[in-house]
This record gives sequence, C-alpha cells and structure tokens, in this order.
Amino acid sequence: DVEVLSSRYFRRAPRQGRRWARVFVAVALLALGNAGAAAVFQASPADYRQSIRLLRAGDTLVLSAGEYRDGLPAYRLSGAPGRPITITGPDRGPPATFIARPGHNTVSIVDSHHLVVRHLVLEGNNIPVDAVKAERQSRSAHHITLENLTIRGHGNNQQNVGISTKCPAWNWVIREVT
Repeated sequence: DVEVLSSRYFRRAPRQGRRWARVFVAVALLALGNAGAAAVFQASPADYRQSIRLLRAGDTLVLSAGEYRDGLPAYRLSGAPGRPITITGPDRGPPATFIARPGHNTVSIVDSHHLVVRHLVLEGNNIPVDAVKAERQSRSAHHITLENLTIRGHGNNQQNVGISTKCPAWNWVIREVT
C-alpha cells in the first residue's frame, strides 16, 4: 500500500512540478520585465496630488514652477534599492514652491521608503507647522533623501522645525538644504 502511494506520488509530481515551474518562470519574467519600467510624470499645482498616487519604484514626478498650496503628502510611497521614487522641482529657473497651511506639515511622510525629494522651496509663512515631517502615525520612514531644498519661514516657535522625524527613521540623507 505504501508502495502504491509513493508510485502515484512520483507519477504526479513531475507534472505538478512542471506546472509550478512554468508559473514561477512566468512570474519571474513579468517581475523582471517591470523592474526597469520607470515612468516620468509631469505635474503642475493643479494636478500634482493625483500624480503622487501613481508613483511606483523608479518613477519620477517632475513638478513645474509655481505655488503648491495643498502640501506634499508622501504617503505609502515605496521605492526600492537603486530605484527610488523621486519628486523634484525644476533644477534651475523659477522654483516649485510649497506654501505651508495651518494644521498640516508642508511635506508629510508616512510609511514611505527609498524616496528622494529635491529642488523645492518650502515656504512656512511663520505658520506653526514643520517643513518636512516623518509623521508619528507612520510605522517607519527610511532611505529618504532630501536635497537642494530651501526651507524658510518654518520657525514660528521652538516646537516647529525644518526637518523632524516622529517615527522610526533610518538611512536619511540631507544635503544642500538651506
């Protein structure tokens, strides 16, 4: 009886094994095919928040010059090692300027990783909010790069700062932020 069960198992195993191997190869090829597919989105103050939701590992959101009055919500943005999500303003000429609003940090980071934010002006207008904050409700914020940012007017009192983390945070790079 044990002999029959084992021979039955071995007769079926190769067919089942081949089927699983085909599924594995198809999934691996699909993943590899999408690994290099990064998109570049162009956005303006009128439509940038819709574009943020579309960002995937390796994608770049290029913001046009102008005043952005609804903050920069970096919620659940998941880049990957070597394929960060990048949100950038113009590298020269008139800037993309985020204007602070009461009750909301200008750049709010929640559960995001492998994210680059660059070439932005963060204007606080002396409103009591932080310029960049990894929010308290976030599980973590890691591998975040902030570069070429101009932070001004975010000093309403000692509790307001330019860059703050209120959740577990690691591997942050901050360069050329004034």
